[in-house]
Amino acid sequence: MDAIKWIEDDLNRQKRTTNLARTFFVFVLISIPVFMGLGMREGLDDSMNSRLLLPNMIATVFLGFIFKKLFEQNFVFAKNIRLYFVLFLLSLGLATERVFFPIAERTAYSSDAAFFHEFLGCFLKGGLTTFVAGVYLAFVSFTASSLPLRKSRMLISALAGLSGTLMLGFHCDSSSYAHVLLAHVGAGVVMGLLVYLLQELLFVARIKAGIPELKEKIKNIHRL
Repeated sequence: MDAIKWIEDDLNRQKRTTNLARTFFVFVLISIPVFMGLGMREGLDDSMNSRLLLPNMIATVFLGFIFKKLFEQNFVFAKNIRLYFVLFLLSLGLATERVFFPIAERTAYSSDAAFFHEFLGCFLKGGLTTFVAGVYLAFVSFTASSLPLRKSRMLISALAGLSGTLMLGFHCDSSSYAHVLLAHVGAGVVMGLLVYLLQELLFVARIKAGIPELKEKIKNIHRL
């Protein structure tokens, strides 16, 4: 494929994306942590407590806002990266605020085995949510743009990790410092890094597929 034609086709994709479609994609993203979190709770009796629900809902709105702005920029130019960073930290803070302002007596575990059991359950669920959100975000970004910039790919990985932490904000009521840090935040960090690695592999594959002769040109440059 001619490189110039390939780039032109890529730029035209943004014009074909309507505001309605963007709204739909944002809605799907923010639905992932909410429905997975509430759906995997053992009971919904306390899940509608506004003290627990509102901070996470506000954090979810921030998540959707960042994704919407990134989507509007076609995942190529991540402008206002500082604003995204601030909103990301606010969202993360809201999703974990129960360790700073516990609604009741701070969670304590009777034994290391009990802590590990709770940790493993949340870590796996948070990791699964991060991976699902990451695959979704990567699919949307690489559909909208064949070559999203590295800072955009990094932001997508961070959003996927935030989605996993948010899911656990809806799912788990623990206010243990260690549990929230290692399970809720840890799951987002670990799986977020995996999402970034997968994007890097896809990015390289896209370049090789779009410009097949690029590898040979690089070899020729090295021979000079």
